[in-house]
Amino acid sequence: PALVAHSFIRPSSWAALRVSLRGVRAAAACSKMWIDNVLDEIGTGRYHAMQCLLLGGIMIVDGAEILISSSILGALQESWNLSDAQKSAMMSIIFVGVLFGGMLGGTFADIYGRKPLMLATFSGIF
Repeated sequence: PALVAHSFIRPSSWAALRVSLRGVRAAAACSKMWIDNVLDEIGTGRYHAMQCLLLGGIMIVDGAEILISSSILGALQESWNLSDAQKSAMMSIIFVGVLFGGMLGGTFADIYGRKPLMLATFSGIF
């Protein structure tokens, strides 16, 4: 029998996730199917291509943010007379935001689903 993945997409708690993963492991062991086999059986389609495009766009914009910030901070260091420590702290704030954004985003994605959150992120960029 094929491995059914929809049973563990949105667990309501960590305990439910553990139980679901045990079921998936048991199903995979019984049918001797590995993840690669399941993915080969499912195949890819328009949905997967759209997810790759959206995620790629978000990653490009994230990289551009870091590139632009480092360029601007170089100019600001001279005009605002910033020390190297102050410039480093200003650049580090971006990564602190990524840390907290990742934690909150992951939690919200577990609750509401990944697709709505990715679309909200992408619409917030533009």
